[in-house]
Amino acid sequence: MILTENHLLTFQQFELNHWLLRFCNLQSYWYLRASTQNIDMKRIFNISHKRRSQDSIKIDGNHYGVGALIKSNPLLLWKAIHTKGSGLSLVRNDYYKLKKEIEIINPLELAKVKLEFEQRKEMKVKQKLKNELLKDIKEGKIDTIQSRFKTVKIVVE
Repeated sequence: MILTENHLLTFQQFELNHWLLRFCNLQSYWYLRASTQNIDMKRIFNISHKRRSQDSIKIDGNHYGVGALIKSNPLLLWKAIHTKGSGLSLVRNDYYKLKKEIEIINPLELAKVKLEFEQRKEMKVKQKLKNELLKDIKEGKIDTIQSRFKTVKIVVE
């Protein structure tokens, strides 16, 4: 056994660590080291898909730093996040900072996003009620204690 960096490694593990450090990228070395010491990899690398202030993003073919965009051009970042089909999302703290900047610069954009969120929320509630009503009709629970729906009224126009 060889004692290195306050932990014990077998000779094969030590040779593999040394080889990875010399010939492979540093990230692979850290993954191997974490696996031998039971270290949580999320503390070493950002595995999440959400962007932090020190990360960079690509907008319209140009690379920008998230923190720099929040300070210098928050509207560009806001529109990139809130376009349909965009996979961009920020961690909570950075999104809160961006939201505060947008509230100062362009409150109309913030109101538009809030309105869309409320409409989606209403649609989800309506869909849930519809599914629950259809389930109760299918199971024959209408007008019983088990159902929240008492009668079904059919309106013909």
